[in-house]
Amino acid sequence: MQAGTVRASDVTVIGGGLAGMAASLHLAKAGLRIICIEPETRVRQPVGESSPWLASPPFNVELRTIHVDRVRLDRELQDLVLRGGVTVVHDKAISVENAGMRVASIYTASGGQFVSPWFMDASGSFTSLFAREFRLPAIEYGPRKVALWAYFTAALAHEGTTIYMDAARGAYMDWIWEIPIGPYTLSVGYVTTGEAMKKRRDQGLTVEDILGLQLARFPRLACLLHKGDGNPPCVTSFSCRTYKGLTGPNWMIAGEAASMVDPITSNGVTAALRHAEEASALIAESRKIRTAVGGQSFL
Repeated sequence: MQAGTVRASDVTVIGGGLAGMAASLHLAKAGLRIICIEPETRVRQPVGESSPWLASPPFNVELRTIHVDRVRLDRELQDLVLRGGVTVVHDKAISVENAGMRVASIYTASGGQFVSPWFMDASGSFTSLFAREFRLPAIEYGPRKVALWAYFTAALAHEGTTIYMDAARGAYMDWIWEIPIGPYTLSVGYVTTGEAMKKRRDQGLTVEDILGLQLARFPRLACLLHKGDGNPPCVTSFSCRTYKGLTGPNWMIAGEAASMVDPITSNGVTAALRHAEEASALIAESRKIRTAVGGQSFL
């Protein structure tokens, strides 16, 4: 984009992940002109999702189990967004021009400026642009964590998710997930603390070594390793936190930019899609109210 270019829309969405794409699609269907700013053009490597055990005691949380092919979901959402008339700009949002607690415009790395009556920050947990701009207080819990995972080709033993846990007294609970995400595809991963991961890496272990040692402790997972049908492992680190004050006079924060919850207790895909649907509905409703009372927003 040429430096100094100003682009206008009804809503500027920052981030083209699940929350950003879903919000863009909902808002476009509501008849609004949407620009979605997303620096990446590749489909991200997914983890997987499924958490049926939370519906059992002592949690008793009603969660429908879903098994998500995230690569396919991302691609199909991208296609729907483009077909829905959303303008996707491949650039990086880097700063906010604000008037008090209102967002006036967004500036990108290429020098572009984006203005709109409404803004949605779905920039992800590593960016959280509005939370940083408005210095929103964060509630953080638990140590920094690392997740390692790989995909294995195997016939599914059952449709549900299996969680393998090893809770040593006084230590953070390490755990392993086994999630079926396709007829012959398993997502298998390991979550531990950043401190524990660093110690193992300092001992000279590779990411492959660490994941392999953990999976080898369980006969079924050891069989998957022995067959050698897995891909090289993916790795990511994260901290669990949620921000206070996720809405402003003309902006909202959605998805992992708003809250990064421990994956053992939440469904990231479901949460992102729910955030997008509810935030988009509020913006669309605010537009109706503003039109009815001569341009003033009451959200």
